[in-house]
Amino acid sequence: MNSKAYWIGLDVHKKYWTVCILDEYNTPTHFDITCGDYVSETVNRLISKINQLDIKGDFNSVYEAGPWGFAPHGELNKAGFYNTIVAPHNVPKSSKDLKWKNDKNDAYNLAYFLMHGRLESIYIPLEEEVHLKTLVKTRRTLVNERTRIKVFIKQRAMGFGININSSISLKRATLLLREIEKLECFNPCMKDSIKRWEKLNNQIINLESRIDNYLKSINYQHLYVKLLEIQGVSQFLAADLIAYYGNVSRFPTFNAFKSYSGLVPYQAQSGAVNNLILGKKDYKRPTVRSTYNNAAKSLIQHNPKYKLKYQQYKSTNPKNAFIKVQQAFAKEIYPLWQC
Repeated sequence: MNSKAYWIGLDVHKKYWTVCILDEYNTPTHFDITCGDYVSETVNRLISKINQLDIKGDFNSVYEAGPWGFAPHGELNKAGFYNTIVAPHNVPKSSKDLKWKNDKNDAYNLAYFLMHGRLESIYIPLEEEVHLKTLVKTRRTLVNERTRIKVFIKQRAMGFGININSSISLKRATLLLREIEKLECFNPCMKDSIKRWEKLNNQIINLESRIDNYLKSINYQHLYVKLLEIQGVSQFLAADLIAYYGNVSRFPTFNAFKSYSGLVPYQAQSGAVNNLILGKKDYKRPTVRSTYNNAAKSLIQHNPKYKLKYQQYKSTNPKNAFIKVQQAFAKEIYPLWQC
């Protein structure tokens, strides 16, 4: 005898989850559960409530992507649910839904549309992809903090009449500190910043070693090696690309891959003038675009092929030459994921 199926809509919040359970006759059961300190604790409370209501069968659940990320998805699947995550803008909404919007109705709509197969799941990365992305994001945060310290030291140096135009190294900053320390108006914050810079350097080196070793131990090892074979692509640029794309089988065509990267043109209209501008309007993934900007700079500087391309683009269309290089790079790396 087949188990009875249920569809569960979860409107998840920081302090509570609103739950709607639908059976095959579209009969709703509503309740709220308070969130624990851990997602696993919240899921256990959900299971306890379902058991109290004596509901037994196969549970298909869904919630909207948001600040909780993929943590509830993992815990729900471990608990035996068949969970799905949807993008909020992909949930069908009528004018009535918008007028009477509340947590209870949102949870019901999620369960209802899941029951009728009208929800499309977002891409859910593997555990190893999530871990790699966490490592890459942590490194980026540390590097950004180090950059802020460099800017701070340059600004303080200008206050003492020292103009530093080029990039400053830790060694030069330490020598500069020795000179400034002799002055009466010396600010101790500068000394603390240099100590923090030195500590950040050690953290970044250790993290980069972890990223490199991890990439050599997961399924993307072959892709990692292929990306490094492209002149001008560093190991950390390769790590950024793998972390933010993951499995590109979700992109059926190169155009879909390019659109996700923010490298498609859009129409910019001003009066009677229409301009075709490269780079997606209101692009929502600035980190991916930042990675491509860094890639283009490195390729133009270190790769003769891309340096020549940039010069050719610049001679014909100087305004879009830089982003044309990014498009050419995307076109080169897309097939590497298919191997």
